[in-house]
Amino acid sequence: MTGPGRPPVAVVVTGLAGSGKSALSRELARALGAAVLDKDAMVTPLTELVLSAHGEDPQQRESSTFYLERVFPAEYRGLMAVAADSLRVGTPVVIDAPFFAYLADPDYLSRAQQEAGWPTTVHTVVLWLSAPPEVLRSRMRERSLARDRWKLDNWDAYWREAATMTCTWRGATVIEVNSAAQPPGRVPLAVLEAVRRV
Repeated sequence: MTGPGRPPVAVVVTGLAGSGKSALSRELARALGAAVLDKDAMVTPLTELVLSAHGEDPQQRESSTFYLERVFPAEYRGLMAVAADSLRVGTPVVIDAPFFAYLADPDYLSRAQQEAGWPTTVHTVVLWLSAPPEVLRSRMRERSLARDRWKLDNWDAYWREAATMTCTWRGATVIEVNSAAQPPGRVPLAVLEAVRRV
């Protein structure tokens, strides 16, 4: 439960592209009175600038070794550091990011929190959003974002890897949410209650 005198809660909303992370994050933050930390909104302009400066296509991040090895880790270090600033002053946060390269590392979240200086009293809930591949593909086509172009153009290769992804993190309450089972942005009551109980 959030409230005066209680440690702040951090909710990490993660999942594949098109799973509804951003819409659910905004609604959940509104319900909790939390700050929304959307990775794409925070870092995309700078990331695109860096990729362009290095002769990389700024819209082809998944196929760029430079992005995956150099830029991607820096994006997440910055994201976790900004979250730490809010949490240290008692403001709950909802983090909206895919974390795709880190999901298979059970210790990633605990290590990243420690490196960023998160308060040890913070309670962390992870919402892993899932949906059938046809739903994800349809949503990506509808939103027509440049960053989805590679995924859609190489769907079979993308889905072979994406289909195996799941969140293995320890040290947090992990809740799987079928985002195709409710309207976009609707926070299931059971999820909201679970977050508030933490």
